[in-house]
Amino acid sequence: MFRRVALLLLGLLLARTAGAAPSPDAPLVAGRVLLETDAVEPLRAYDVRTERVRDLPAGWSLWIVRDADGAALDTADTRRLLERLAADDAAPPASADYIYFTRAVPDDDDYEDQWALTAIGAEAAWDITTGLATQRIGVIDSGIRTDHRELRNKDVAGYDFISDPAAAMDDDGRDADYEDDFDRADCNGSRTNGRYHGTAVSGVILASSDNNEGIAGVNWAAQLVTARVAGACGAAVTSDVLDAAAWLAGENVSGVPALGADAVSLVNVSIGRPGACSAAEQDVFDLLAARGVIAVASAGPGSVEAPANCNGVIAVGAQGPDGAATVYTAKDVDVFAPGGVTGNASQAIRAPTGTDDNDYANYEGTSFAAAHVTGAISLLLAVEPTATRARVLAALRASATTCSGCGSAGALDLVGAITALTTLPPVATEGEPCDAEIACDNGLVCSDDGGSRNVCVRTCQLTTGDGCTEAEHCLPVPSLFGTGACLTAGTQPAGSPCIRPAECVVGTVCTEDAARSGRLCRPACHHGFTCAPDLVCTSINPYLSYCAEADEPEPTEPEPTEPEPTDPTPMTPESRGCRIAIGVFDCANGEGCIDDGNDDGVGFCAPWSGARGAGELCDSRFDCASGICDSGVCLFGCQDGGCVGGYACDADVMEGGLCRPNACAGGANACAAGWTCAATSAGGNVCAVAVGGCTAVHGRAPGAGVLVLLALLFIRRRA
Repeated sequence: MFRRVALLLLGLLLARTAGAAPSPDAPLVAGRVLLETDAVEPLRAYDVRTERVRDLPAGWSLWIVRDADGAALDTADTRRLLERLAADDAAPPASADYIYFTRAVPDDDDYEDQWALTAIGAEAAWDITTGLATQRIGVIDSGIRTDHRELRNKDVAGYDFISDPAAAMDDDGRDADYEDDFDRADCNGSRTNGRYHGTAVSGVILASSDNNEGIAGVNWAAQLVTARVAGACGAAVTSDVLDAAAWLAGENVSGVPALGADAVSLVNVSIGRPGACSAAEQDVFDLLAARGVIAVASAGPGSVEAPANCNGVIAVGAQGPDGAATVYTAKDVDVFAPGGVTGNASQAIRAPTGTDDNDYANYEGTSFAAAHVTGAISLLLAVEPTATRARVLAALRASATTCSGCGSAGALDLVGAITALTTLPPVATEGEPCDAEIACDNGLVCSDDGGSRNVCVRTCQLTTGDGCTEAEHCLPVPSLFGTGACLTAGTQPAGSPCIRPAECVVGTVCTEDAARSGRLCRPACHHGFTCAPDLVCTSINPYLSYCAEADEPEPTEPEPTEPEPTDPTPMTPESRGCRIAIGVFDCANGEGCIDDGNDDGVGFCAPWSGARGAGELCDSRFDCASGICDSGVCLFGCQDGGCVGGYACDADVMEGGLCRPNACAGGANACAAGWTCAATSAGGNVCAVAVGGCTAVHGRAPGAGVLVLLALLFIRRRA
């Protein structure tokens, strides 16, 4: 059963973005692709000619692609090539050079009060902080009007990253002139043009304030670092955006002066494109996260667009002055903020613009919702400069107010977020202990360390080992359910006795010896390791394998021995009562909660048949008859589609199903505290662990794996 479970969960939890087919509705640049930098003559097998243009951040590079005769590929041919690459497992990871667009619809120049600042509670927040002059905020957009009175004293650095001189509209391509030129291009009515979009977005974030003129920014003191990427028709290309993002974070970009001390801690991206986040985009935003840079992006219209849908990016939707989601905004976001109402000047966002240094206009769009959130986060960082994205996002969510039509997300409450940030529980970094009270930092998961304690570890791809260093094992950990954890390799060489998987050196695995009498570190043949010619690669589970003698018996795993569904253990006078809504977790170790048939939600605790059955304590999956060990407790799956009385077979969790308490069948919310009534694909309802308030399991909280599964499969939340 474990193999079936693991294979299914691998597909659910470890979807790989590299090599994904191009988004069908996302505009792209014809004849250009992004490939991993270490590719050598990468596309020879596809009858095309390639020419490297330049290296990009995070191990990617930009290439020009032509057909075999040297003719340029058109858009359709480029898309077909990318589809062929995505379908070929042997091809290098590739991405289109997608086109980004600004996300705003300018209205008119009538002056209106800044209702948005009142809506987010800025006045009360300014009593706590107005920001710090040492803060640097990066804006990836169309540049700025450097002489505008709202920005001239905020502008500390910038660069024009537009590589195409025609798109840049200043005839010189990349250079130090990041001026926001008015978009004079003919856009054929297909897209809104730039119209000082970057100037407006920057003004919302940090316009000069408390100076008796113009408008107020959310942050009064922070300084601006500009990365100009959007030119004609408000459009930008992925390769320029990725260079700009890495540069703002302090990375070196070829041909561009380094930022040095002006590297930013916060980036606003109010441009986007249709489609999913590509592998190249994800790698660069992972790079920002590794540098401690928080990225905020506008969600765009309809469904959330890239880069707002990249992992680690805070996606922002727009609301109007009535507190409701606007008609144009995507809904599946992290937080909502004021973006204005289309076509209504009194409900728009007032921002700097124009050819003069004192021009203003009214704007609407998720671009400006993102700008408000970026400004708000900068004030949170002024209060707690070392706050991570995880803590910031937790504070935004914990303090969010009700937002009509916003789905599961709430609206920005700035002073509430500052208060929440200062009262959140501590966050552990990699290698530090974690538990129900101490959360892990960005990109880390709380898991056992292969020994006796829980620590924050990085996750990895179990099928390839990707995500770990050369000094680490990528090992399946019971509490992670199909996801791997990077654990520091031990010093035990091949042939040495072992107990825990991480004790062995890299290239070996701790498993049974040939006589099945103990455990040894044995040569591995997974994650790129191979066996000597006289040995045979033998699987331990879907992810780990070892080199065995040719005549060595296969390793064995215990089979589940759950009792028959229709034959519950009779109640005896000595039996203790239990709540069906809690199930095995209300009983002693080694017992299950069996329905007594009285339909009162109460059953009785009775011994569970089979060694190491449901509810018994375990050290690894090998201890459990079911092969499922979570946080030291054996769980069990369905037997031929059925479970013992008082339980339902929940087929949503894994192949074959998992038995869960059935107290809420029919829709009645009879689950105990800390559990939730969740619908199943079979049309029933079962009690499942609720994220954020987990009932203790024999003195220990349910593991991260259960929480991840339930968060994915039961508690439908934002992407």
